[in-house]
Amino acid sequence: MPSYEFESLEPKMVCRNRVGIGFAGSSLYADIIERTVTKEKLEDFDKIVENISKKIKNERKNNINNEIKRRTGVDPDDFYTNPSLPIPEGVRSRIYRLMKRKIVDCRCLVAGFDEENKARLTVINHEGDSVDATNFNRISIGSGMPFSTIYFDQFDYNADIELKEALIFSFEAKKWAEAPTGVGSKTDIILLRKIDQTESLLKAKTVKELKKIARNKDLSNFSNLRKNEL
Repeated sequence: MPSYEFESLEPKMVCRNRVGIGFAGSSLYADIIERTVTKEKLEDFDKIVENISKKIKNERKNNINNEIKRRTGVDPDDFYTNPSLPIPEGVRSRIYRLMKRKIVDCRCLVAGFDEENKARLTVINHEGDSVDATNFNRISIGSGMPFSTIYFDQFDYNADIELKEALIFSFEAKKWAEAPTGVGSKTDIILLRKIDQTESLLKAKTVKELKKIARNKDLSNFSNLRKNEL
């Protein structure tokens, strides 16, 4: 399946109970995984990570098997187990090189609370491997990752800042991440908290200013906005 990214009307995020899932890469793969998670009504953090990881690994395996069948005409199981098949060594070598490059154009970030009410953060790469990133105070995925990471580092983001400032900080980093082609300007935010709190997190004036800055692409005003909010 080819890579396909566009500014969709639907967010590349989904929330299942107290678990948020963000996607980067192909919108088609993201939609397939999202529908699978929704269809199976998964809400447990570990089960969601396991399901997504398995889905990406299976998709990659199927892509490789289809290539083996197309290039050699033999079943994948026979290709792996029967070295005496009349397949030219050059063809075998090309297939093994292809296997190293064959990936699924989809990365996922899963954040939320597990069954023990512990905050968790896991990143799933394009081969389906999952990495526990809970001890990192900010993680980015997708083509805009270098730009948002630079912003977090340049302006000294840390885990001890107040929630309000962290929200504005995240919005700023997202704007920086829009530099590469394919990263849309629309911004969706999922906020997950241990205790439900109904008070307004950001002043209405601040939200309006955020939207204005985003429209005008005037990123220089973000720092002043953080100070005014606090």
